Amino acid sequence: MAAGAAGRVCVCVEARGPAEALEALERGLRALRAPGAGAGPGGGARGGLRWHGRAPRPGEGGGAVLSVSVAGARVGGGAGEEEEACGALRALLPPRGPPVELEVLLTAPCPVPLCPDWTLEGALRVSGAEGRAPWGPDAEAALADAGLFAAPGALGGGTLEKLRELCDGRIRAADAALAARGVGAGEATFAFREVASRGGQRFDLLLLEQEEAGAVSGPHPREGSSSPRAAEAGAGAGGLLGAAAEEAFLQRVAREAPWTPLVARVLGGRGRGVRLWVSVVYSRPGAPPQEWHADGPHVGRCAGWDSGDGGGEAPPYALCVFVPLCDLSQEVGFTQFWPGTHRHDQLLGFGGACEVLGAHCDGLLRAGDALVYDYRLMHRGMPNRSPGGPGGRQRAILQFFYHDAGYAERRNYGDAALFARA
Repeated sequence: MAAGAAGRVCVCVEARGPAEALEALERGLRALRAPGAGAGPGGGARGGLRWHGRAPRPGEGGGAVLSVSVAGARVGGGAGEEEEACGALRALLPPRGPPVELEVLLTAPCPVPLCPDWTLEGALRVSGAEGRAPWGPDAEAALADAGLFAAPGALGGGTLEKLRELCDGRIRAADAALAARGVGAGEATFAFREVASRGGQRFDLLLLEQEEAGAVSGPHPREGSSSPRAAEAGAGAGGLLGAAAEEAFLQRVAREAPWTPLVARVLGGRGRGVRLWVSVVYSRPGAPPQEWHADGPHVGRCAGWDSGDGGGEAPPYALCVFVPLCDLSQEVGFTQFWPGTHRHDQLLGFGGACEVLGAHCDGLLRAGDALVYDYRLMHRGMPNRSPGGPGGRQRAILQFFYHDAGYAERRNYGDAALFARA
């Protein structure tokens, strides 16, 4: 795989050594970002080296992972780019200082994001702080930088309980309809218009699909404009409130939720309106981990090597909001994210490196918390390790998906209806 148009390759290096030596190395890297540091065509002061980020290395002896890039190299072209990057890093150290051990972990065709300053715990703490607007400028900045944001207690009280009951009823109805067709949930791969398996004991059940585009918040231009497949799901399930009332309730939650001002600012300025889907993704005991993936493709440009390379990535065209209906944990599972990966399509396929680099963020949310992420962001569902049988716990997460009406979403459900209309 060749380097990008700028003729660069990213090299992620683990650096270990005395604290004072690592501090000197990072001072040298910070200097590369200072005004006037771009001494050559590569934009860096030493051999075209650029610094893209760092993450602390946990474990005995400390250390850090450094994401840097060098010019004129090719990904997978041998040891040349690795030697060049390590040589440029060593040139930043004091000549008679203590040694620093450098080990190359990864080479990639675009900047590899390391976002140690963005953590889920920090986002929840900041957004929940007294006097802060949880879905205000901080949220928009985090969404642009890391590709995700979270706030505590977005839905609660009677609304959350009603959503739980609605989803439980729809899931029970789907199980019964599948059993009536001889389809063993968790044993067979299936895709109906209203529900599909997502691997093992993981399922995706459509609750609402808005056919007509409208504003993100406020009343929809035409009541009852959901798609036939969502209407069939509601009618066939019987429903907690009846299909029409459930649809109206879901629309109201999706358009009056506290995150809607953020969604409107990010997606609502194109003049085409926004379409809405609501589903519940549920994983039962034994659900395996997913592969790293992005829900949607990159449409338009990706980010360059830095802000001087012609601008950043194209604006988001879709946002997804997760609201768990139960507290998430290591046992019942959660979703793992790689912050910053919404900027570059060339990172698809590099998901396995995320844990090696320590770049992942564990979405350990509580029931009613909300996490919004860019549809291009890489993530994966983690396994449900709770025991099977009567004591097993199902992990159910509501998914509110908003997208610009100019984007043609192709959700991978099937064509055959599971529920017959009443």
